[in-house]
Amino acid sequence: MLARLTLWGCLVAMLGCSQSYHFLGEALPKDLDQRLSGGTLSELLETLGPPHRLSSTFDGYVMAWEYWQIEEVGIGVGLSALGIDALQLDWGDASVDSDFILVFVDGRHRITDITRSSWAGDISDAASLMPFVGAGQFMDVDDLTEPLPQHNWGASMLLPLRESQNNGLRPGMGDTGIEQRGTPAGVGQRSLELD
Repeated sequence: MLARLTLWGCLVAMLGCSQSYHFLGEALPKDLDQRLSGGTLSELLETLGPPHRLSSTFDGYVMAWEYWQIEEVGIGVGLSALGIDALQLDWGDASVDSDFILVFVDGRHRITDITRSSWAGDISDAASLMPFVGAGQFMDVDDLTEPLPQHNWGASMLLPLRESQNNGLRPGMGDTGIEQRGTPAGVGQRSLELD
């Protein structure tokens, strides 16, 4: 009986699990385009609050709101609890449910267009047997879990020199357009900030 309990205790000690959730923004109304089509800027701000991303256009503004729900799950089995670091079996998965709304407002503060983009599904999964074999895409959701951009507007002036000099040209910071979350850092105007 004691041997059986010891065996079960060792098996449980070798198993590790983790699950984490990330929520960014608030859920966006499903019927927004019907309710606000042809409406005013004040109605838009009353419904959604301040935009998460903002840029000027030729004759007005473009504003963006986003909502993200990201789930990460990881399961691992290893011998490290027994003092043996030679073998580790891991599996991980990450999925996302997102909603992104772009609203175009003209110079008279009237809504001219509303565009919605939604995405749900797996974004990454990975499995590995270490130190011998690894297969699958490396599971990394850091580019999706960064804080919403309005939290960085003031702090952006304290960035390293090459980034703070580029602030006026960075997407979402002025009049050069809006960039959706998850876009690689080496794309577009931000490629100037790479080392």
